[in-house]
Amino acid sequence: MKNNNIISFLAICFLLFTTSCENDDIESKELDSSLYWVSFADVNVSAVENTVGIITAKVSLSAGTQNTDVPITYSVSSPDGAVDGVDYTLPAGFGNAVILAGEHFVDLELASLINDDLVEGDKTLVYTLESAGNFNVGLPNTGSGNTYTLTIKEDDFTLIKGTSFEEPVGGTGYNDAVTQDIDHDLTNNPGESPVDYVSTGGEIGFDAIFISTRVFNTPNGLVNEPIGVLNPSPSLPFTDGDQGYGFADNDGIIKVTFDTVDVSSFTESFVSLDVFITATSYETSSQAPDKVKIYAIVDGGVVLDILDLEADNPDKEMDDYPFQGVWAEQRVDLTGFTTAQLVIEVDVNVNTELILIDNIKFLGL
Repeated sequence: MKNNNIISFLAICFLLFTTSCENDDIESKELDSSLYWVSFADVNVSAVENTVGIITAKVSLSAGTQNTDVPITYSVSSPDGAVDGVDYTLPAGFGNAVILAGEHFVDLELASLINDDLVEGDKTLVYTLESAGNFNVGLPNTGSGNTYTLTIKEDDFTLIKGTSFEEPVGGTGYNDAVTQDIDHDLTNNPGESPVDYVSTGGEIGFDAIFISTRVFNTPNGLVNEPIGVLNPSPSLPFTDGDQGYGFADNDGIIKVTFDTVDVSSFTESFVSLDVFITATSYETSSQAPDKVKIYAIVDGGVVLDILDLEADNPDKEMDDYPFQGVWAEQRVDLTGFTTAQLVIEVDVNVNTELILIDNIKFLGL
């Protein structure tokens, strides 16, 4: 009997001992901050450089409710040379934050972006968690989550190619001896407004042809008409520089085709140009209406309309054009295409129906 009591006593002691050890182990785990960690909730974000306000990133604490504050320190670097005060501004108190007692998150203030007019491409800022009190930094096992990448996206487009018609020597008029009942190529005449231009590596080149549309009243060709590269402007000053391209009293279509431009290396691109259409009444005739058609041919075949006006066409009536008498920018998006070619077609039959073009720009980002 006595032996049984001793055995029972020993069993109870063992049970109490093991229970106490388990409780101690649980307590030690609850108090062991190495089991918990602080990390960024996300790993990267992109923001356009004209973003307003301070950009923040959320940092999380993977632990039970804490009774004390958890101090955070963090730093920033740029692998591609973004400069504080030039590309971004660090907020006051940068590098230090606190996850308050009872909280599991804090928003770190990263930077305010500086919007400039420089075309520098995207810039990158990498933020690194340096310490978090007694807690681990980064996710367990993988070690990730301790860095956060902010990509500053460029919002200033690069000029791929363009012209404001400054390189050819402009004139005041153009003569064409070929009768206007024949489709034919237009060529430059000495001392006159050039209608063609071969690029020398600067401004984009262009070539003009004549397409007959008004045989009944156009037997004699063009006589000193304000057609081609003009200097000075016959109307309002040109928008960029002293020269631009004009059309008036064509008595047929003058079609100007510009060099093909490669836009394949840009994630976004577009072509724009400034257009002046004289404020007057545009009319049709028995053979052809007055018209202005501007478009881009992309990837060798697809046509993207930029401006499509035609007298007496209710869907694109020239007299309804809202910008008659003023310069207006026109553009079309080229994103997703690899090549683009600008084409302008104008058909007007009196001198007062003046169409001017300037400041052609292919832009990419």
